Amino acid sequence: MADTKQQRLQKLAEGSGVFGYDHHMRLHALRTANGVAVILLGFAIGHFLMLLPQHNSADIDEIIKGLDRAIGIMTKELVDLPENQRHPESFIVEVLGVIVGCIILRHTQRQDDDYVATFHRIEQFYTPAQRRRYRVRGWLSALAGALVIAIAHLLLAVFAVNCPSALVQALSMLSVAVGVWLLIHGFDMAGRTNLFSYNFRALRHVNIYELGLNQDADERERLIGEKRLSSIYSSIKTFAVILAVLAAFALYYLPTLHTVYFWVPIAAVYIIAAICEVFVMRAARRKYEPDFD
Repeated sequence: MADTKQQRLQKLAEGSGVFGYDHHMRLHALRTANGVAVILLGFAIGHFLMLLPQHNSADIDEIIKGLDRAIGIMTKELVDLPENQRHPESFIVEVLGVIVGCIILRHTQRQDDDYVATFHRIEQFYTPAQRRRYRVRGWLSALAGALVIAIAHLLLAVFAVNCPSALVQALSMLSVAVGVWLLIHGFDMAGRTNLFSYNFRALRHVNIYELGLNQDADERERLIGEKRLSSIYSSIKTFAVILAVLAAFALYYLPTLHTVYFWVPIAAVYIIAAICEVFVMRAARRKYEPDFD
């Protein structure tokens, strides 16, 4: 019965419909990139609005108070926004960008968790040619994103010396939003053919008390060890991301630390996590599934 169910799930995963793995991963890559880009675009638009004359009104103050109460509820009163803003319109747009982006990312994560909870394991079905082609396309997209950010900041450093700082910061954030979208989408699209990585991640969603019920003792021990490593790595990565996000908010909202490069901690953690994941995946494959294609 278990083999029959696994075979049925494998056929669904290999299909091109809504249950297909490739369909799911394409949507996941698109929505993840969109969620992060929306957050960054909110900051870019906020900086553009700073070019307008400062304007405060009772209506805007009430909106800010409402946002403060909403964020306080969502964060268990851990975050308390300042009520007096120099450019309240910018502040409102930035907060809305963060909220909308986080909603997109949260919804995307829930959908991914649901998919992984159903499809615990998927055997390799991409051909070697497909894997090479998708990896090349993904890496080219990621390279284009890095070039967009680098070239934009180089041009700003050379030609925008006498421009208003708000305009420079707005253009900088706009280039970062575009570049990060290309980077995230490219990396995710390139990595989707790595089904060992998917299976390794999916082990976190498997009930440890049901793991390996149909296998012998050696296979059960292997699966438990692989699941333990997967859970530890996931916890460390989640903790690092939380610290990076907190650091980014500190670099943006605290007056003594404010910088246009507040996004650097998140980018650094993302790059370090990607590099670490390569080594973790290699070590896990070598130890637990050396024959996985």
